[in-house]
Amino acid sequence: MDEHSGHNALQWPSGFRSIQEALQAILAANPAAERARVVFTAFNGNNLDGPGKMQALAFLPVFCNALATHGIASHFVTTPHALRAAAGPRTIVVHIYREVGSDLPAAEIEAAQQGCLVFNTPHIGSLIADKLATSRLLTQNDLPAVKLATGDEPYIFSNAIDASGAQTWLVKGGTALESGRYNTEFIDTRTRFQGTSYFTTVRLLCIGSHIVHGFVRAGEVRQGKPSIHAADTPLDPALIEHLQTTLVDENREALAALAQGLGDLLGPGFYAHDLLVERGSGDIFICETGFKFHDWHYGNRIRPIIHALPSHRFTLTPDYAVRAAKVFLQVCRESGLAV
Repeated sequence: MDEHSGHNALQWPSGFRSIQEALQAILAANPAAERARVVFTAFNGNNLDGPGKMQALAFLPVFCNALATHGIASHFVTTPHALRAAAGPRTIVVHIYREVGSDLPAAEIEAAQQGCLVFNTPHIGSLIADKLATSRLLTQNDLPAVKLATGDEPYIFSNAIDASGAQTWLVKGGTALESGRYNTEFIDTRTRFQGTSYFTTVRLLCIGSHIVHGFVRAGEVRQGKPSIHAADTPLDPALIEHLQTTLVDENREALAALAQGLGDLLGPGFYAHDLLVERGSGDIFICETGFKFHDWHYGNRIRPIIHALPSHRFTLTPDYAVRAAKVFLQVCRESGLAV
């Protein structure tokens, strides 16, 4: 689910020229008397963007400042040894890494974070990097993952098992399936608006079991791409607000229940869950999940029309990171840490 950073980076007005300058300011603003501390990790040469998980220069200064107002200090480490030195009885560890292709020293990390509340654990990261393993886990726990294809379906959606943004295609039932791929039943998500049909997908940005924001991406059916990304979404405010109402707002209870179930299963983490709302039945299926702190790619896509999107306006301001910090603290409290 990763989309790597490009030149059109989201820029909240932080005034910082580099991540190093931003981190220095974060450390300088830490409360003198810590109620708790958050230790952010960037192992194996990964920078604080993940990569592809956040735009650190925009997100972290606002997020950490919001934590500091609650007496929570922020620290940053790049090795398991440094994590062990920074960890204590009231420590929250937040791992920042790209789950696909990561090669984290899991045993060293596990030993270093003993007794801490941990977000984005390496164990969960390695699991959700494999779509097939994720599907089996969700199904075993009665969560509505898209079903694996048997070959008898009218159409089959074929994707890479362990890659993001890989080539996908539809296969007619009865056709020999390519081995080594993630082949599932095709969920028809077509929605018609003002005479045009669109494939759609709902993305939930969650922390633990709580939704920070949910939104819809779409692409015209005539383009022949049922796999939808931010760049496919037409810059049509009426369409986006219509889809937000019909696919997100009107399904709010069902989406909250799905987020709860996923959070309970996967544990504390910053997640992006991609969902498919089936045409006709309205049933909602989980097609993919991964780590994500905020989705600046979608923000950059809708920036030219943001003034006409009341449901999304806050996502292009520091308010998003402030909201994320509030939800993060809620998850910490629910996990038994008094913050």
